[in-house]
Amino acid sequence: MNSTINEAIEKSTFRILILYEVFIFTVFAITGKVLFFAVLALLPLVFLLLVPSKINWVYLLLFYICFFPTASWGSRYEFFVHHVYPPVMIGLTAVIFFFWYFEFLDNPYRLLRSNMDRLILALWIWIIFSMFTGLTKDYSNSFLFREAVYLSLYLTYFIFRDIFRNVKYVKYITVFFVIVTFLVSIQYILLFFSEANIISLIFKRVVTQQTHIILIGYFILLNIIIFHKGIWYRYGALIGTFPHILAMFFSQQRALWGAAVIGTFALIFINGKRNFSKKTWIYLWIGFGSIITALIFLLIYVEELVGGSLIYTAFRRIEFIFNLQFDVSLNARIAEIKVALKQWEAYPIWGTGLGSSITRFAKMGISNIVDNSFANYLWKMGIVGLAIYIGILLSFFAMGIKTLKTSENILEKNFVTTLLVAFGSLLIVALTNSSVFIYRFNIIWAMIFAVVHRYYDQYTGPDNEHLHNR
Repeated sequence: MNSTINEAIEKSTFRILILYEVFIFTVFAITGKVLFFAVLALLPLVFLLLVPSKINWVYLLLFYICFFPTASWGSRYEFFVHHVYPPVMIGLTAVIFFFWYFEFLDNPYRLLRSNMDRLILALWIWIIFSMFTGLTKDYSNSFLFREAVYLSLYLTYFIFRDIFRNVKYVKYITVFFVIVTFLVSIQYILLFFSEANIISLIFKRVVTQQTHIILIGYFILLNIIIFHKGIWYRYGALIGTFPHILAMFFSQQRALWGAAVIGTFALIFINGKRNFSKKTWIYLWIGFGSIITALIFLLIYVEELVGGSLIYTAFRRIEFIFNLQFDVSLNARIAEIKVALKQWEAYPIWGTGLGSSITRFAKMGISNIVDNSFANYLWKMGIVGLAIYIGILLSFFAMGIKTLKTSENILEKNFVTTLLVAFGSLLIVALTNSSVFIYRFNIIWAMIFAVVHRYYDQYTGPDNEHLHNR
């Protein structure tokens, strides 16, 4: 009886959130008042706090870490008034962990059921080891503990893994996440225009970490547009895709552009092979061409609004791809990676430890990261740490491929393929920054791992009687 009541409350909460976010976007579109928009977006979160449910706290955490930038990025722009404050993020995560822990005590089960489970736990153990390694050296404690906390966010995988026992939460959280990335895309576009009116974007571009979750949201929407059977779902996804694409374009991040293009063709090809006839392929490319044409006209219009610098800047950034030896930014980043790996050579097995730092050539200052996620793992956590993380990635893709081979549900196959392509595209971006290393969005990456694990466990797990498919 109680479970039925809780389920009804959670379903009602989810629907209220959906309707409310649609309402605030409509109000925002009419009024154009950014502050008013932000206040309205926060109001439903107060309601979440009044309903003591783990899933509601998850919604709150996801909204908080996605919608607001970190202070290190947000403080660069007058547009952002509030930022993600680590103590708040840690507090929200801790509350969810307490929910998870007490539920585990009430209903014990085998905690480690797969290679992914064991590897995530192994990563955390090595994080602790690397933290103590750093403590034995003269490193900045602020760097050290920040890295330990952000890396430990991968432990939220266990929370999501257990939430997704009931498959309805895969749908609920995915829809909620896409709505949030849609709002973040709108926010990013507004940020772009606020800066475009101040200084030419040839000399300054707008950058926040939020474009990486926008990339994930884009692929989920793209899958719905092309492969979902419901016409209204497809129309809604089509509308939602445009701000995602514009936000990624305005970011002027070449790795992000490349990842989006490669991932788009990969998703269409892989899912299209199991869904499309030859006639459908023709219609698809006609529709794809129409969307690109519409985007080109939209960009030309935006170009006029920002004074004629945007498209020129984009072409200049693409041009450097073919002349990498003249790319000052790239060469500075490579030099920094070499300095970090020179430190690593003294401790190749276990790394220099968390908290180690270098002097950055590109920005002239002390930094605890270099612009390559895998180099960061190797530098600070050694061959062991990098091997564990690569093991997690291999396990993730292996589970996804195994699911595609065993599942007979086309929608599940399309969704799992989307997540594999989306995260694979993110790994391309991770070659140029620390997006899978010291990031608050490690929570999102852990969530993606857990979704794929859920479908894998459904078909091939050793004890999948714990799963609910309703």
